[in-house]
Amino acid sequence: MWKNQLRWKSNRELIILLPLLKRKLILTAVFNITLTLLLVCSLAFGQLPGGNEDPLGYYNKLSNSGKSTSIALESSIDPDKYILGPGDKLEMFIWGEIELSFELVVSPEGYIFVPSIGSLHVSGSTISDAKKSLIERSRKAYQKVDVSLCLIGVRMMKASISGTVRNPGVYEVASIDRLSRLIFLADGLYNAEEEALTGKTNSASGVMNERKERIEQEAKPVFNEEFEPSLRKITITDLEGVTRIIDYLRYQRTGNIEYNPVLKGGDQVNVPRKDSQVGVIHIFGAVKIPGEYEYIINDHLSDLIEIAGGFQSSALLSEILILRFDGNDTKRIFADLSENSSSGGKFVLQADDRVFVRSKLSYRQKYHVEIRGEVNFPGTYPIEDNKTNLSEIIELCGGFTDRADIDNSQIFRLSFAETDDPEFERLINTPIGIMTNIEYEYFKSRMRIEIPQVVVDFGKLFNEDISSEDVILRDRDVIDIPIKSLNVNVTGLVLHPGLVRYKPGENYKYYIQQAGGFTWNANKDKIRLIKADNKVLIRLKSDTVIDVGDTIFIPEKKETNWWISLKDVLTVVSRLATILAVVISVSS
Repeated sequence: MWKNQLRWKSNRELIILLPLLKRKLILTAVFNITLTLLLVCSLAFGQLPGGNEDPLGYYNKLSNSGKSTSIALESSIDPDKYILGPGDKLEMFIWGEIELSFELVVSPEGYIFVPSIGSLHVSGSTISDAKKSLIERSRKAYQKVDVSLCLIGVRMMKASISGTVRNPGVYEVASIDRLSRLIFLADGLYNAEEEALTGKTNSASGVMNERKERIEQEAKPVFNEEFEPSLRKITITDLEGVTRIIDYLRYQRTGNIEYNPVLKGGDQVNVPRKDSQVGVIHIFGAVKIPGEYEYIINDHLSDLIEIAGGFQSSALLSEILILRFDGNDTKRIFADLSENSSSGGKFVLQADDRVFVRSKLSYRQKYHVEIRGEVNFPGTYPIEDNKTNLSEIIELCGGFTDRADIDNSQIFRLSFAETDDPEFERLINTPIGIMTNIEYEYFKSRMRIEIPQVVVDFGKLFNEDISSEDVILRDRDVIDIPIKSLNVNVTGLVLHPGLVRYKPGENYKYYIQQAGGFTWNANKDKIRLIKADNKVLIRLKSDTVIDVGDTIFIPEKKETNWWISLKDVLTVVSRLATILAVVISVSS
């Protein structure tokens, strides 16, 4: 019987609970549907209730509500320097006769409340100072205890930025954030060229948010194409009206965080426009980043050099020239920043000063020559310009091989080939018909020169040890040591032009015969010999000595048009006859 009563009671309770369960399920479903519709609408319009936040970020906040978020730190926080403020989270430990721990949050009024101790004003105090005050108060309530105070969460606060940034406005920053963080949140400094190239921006979902874009465009400052933000005169004004001028460019160039200060709640940052017409200084020469820079009152020479990236290794530090304009006069001032000087860097600059950092003459310039061909270790070798001799380099590369043709070796001077020759440039644009004989001969000689050669007799230097032939090398000289040849080159109008094996004592006729003899149109009266050692053309005779590597050149005989020649002769004769007739008629 009691089982039936229990079953009846259970069914009765179930009947009562079912409507409640249905109602809860319906409410849960309605809430989920509403939340889903809210998210969909937010993604479509690019924002959520409460501001223009990223919808995915807002959803994460809803999902993770109640969970703390860690903030990246640039280093450990110094308790002697960190200033507490509303929103900071602290943890207090008490141990000794009793052991307690409390999580404390600084209230908007700047107080923390500790059970059994009471409230304590800590806003504006360092962590170390707050700890000392807590120890004094704790020992009145607890006997024989030690107290520790730790920062476990930094506060978030508001700071505003205006001026020449892409998106000026009020942003949320952490109490450990610096000026660079606020500039980053404002999408960086304004740049007219980048803005023109970037065009429209997209929302987080990839869909164009026209409304948000229009609002941002209306909030942006209007600048002309010459606009440029000032980085050396950024101002930070705190809630008490105290203004600091920040040289942010020095932070960018040096990384010194002194010029990238930590912000305070309510700070107002302004990035003004750079005035390029007045208040500038220039630095040129042997610095890493030469150019024009904004001038700040009491700028020192060392400040400008630091902003310019420092000196190049070739800088002449003992004679830095400063040009200063004083009315219609220009003053020349020299500063010494060498190691022996202690006052040069403290030199105070003035607006419109021009600083010139000169370079040391030939400082660490790298000179080299190249040696090719028949030496034991060909390649590129360093030299001292105008000091290293040819014999030193030949010794350095291991000397000649057994196949080296020492007598026909050459030195090409590339540096001379790149020098300007105004006279040759003028003759190139001058018709040959109006050149003088000397100009024409010079023009032909220059046209023959592809790369200038250094006159040196390798044979006399290395075979006969004549030191006068040991020339001084120059930067980028090329030393060419050819392989020893056993042939004579016959080229031009022969039946079989090419190489003919050298035979001592034979004249040029022998080599032409070995090459098949003359062709029908060969000019036998204009045969020339090109010597292998100096490439000079000489007229051949029967007794001309032919050496190994020489070239015999047989030019083409020009065809004669006898009809044109006869016509020219008759023209001349007729003109002479006319002149003779005139002379006879005048004399009679």
